[in-house]
Amino acid sequence: MRPRNEEMKLQIYEFIKNAISTNGTSPTMDEVAAHFNCSKPVVFKYVDRLLEEGYLQKNGRYQLTIAAINSSMNDAPLFGGIPCGEPRDMNPEVEEVVRLPVAIFGTGEFYLLRASGHSMINAGIDDGDLVVIRVQPEANDGDIAVVLTNETENTLKRVYFEQGKKRLRLHPENDDMEDFYVRDFKIQGVAVHVIKKLR
Repeated sequence: MRPRNEEMKLQIYEFIKNAISTNGTSPTMDEVAAHFNCSKPVVFKYVDRLLEEGYLQKNGRYQLTIAAINSSMNDAPLFGGIPCGEPRDMNPEVEEVVRLPVAIFGTGEFYLLRASGHSMINAGIDDGDLVVIRVQPEANDGDIAVVLTNETENTLKRVYFEQGKKRLRLHPENDDMEDFYVRDFKIQGVAVHVIKKLR
């Protein structure tokens, strides 16, 4: 989940964006404050951040507009490490929110995970890489997916469904490792891109 201040910032942005789309003009700070049941100084603080980060632009002294760049950007939280090995508890804390260009990553809801381990190296996912995950509850055979097992543990693996989708084969992309199987699982998203440093 996002930190509360990031969540509030994006909620205010969505409220302003929707008001501009519906009414053709930005809401007043009083209207924003009333909607979120907070003070005007709090609203000004978040609006200033939205201006600094390029979400909004000023159109005159009192009017706000949606920055053109944001129509082609997605915001994705970057979480802690995802094990590329045996499933284990994943760090749920958000390190930061990353802006992803639609032209490169496409549309949808995304989050990023920092890969941990070496079980996916044959797929080009190395320890420390950032893996872009599209949020979706299903995957196809052969997809690389984030899998929640036993309600609490996560892993990143290539997945294959067996026995009428009642059992899932988790395939490491590493010649030194073997497949393993789970019955209690939930697909949390599918890997679509890898961001890495060139060595």
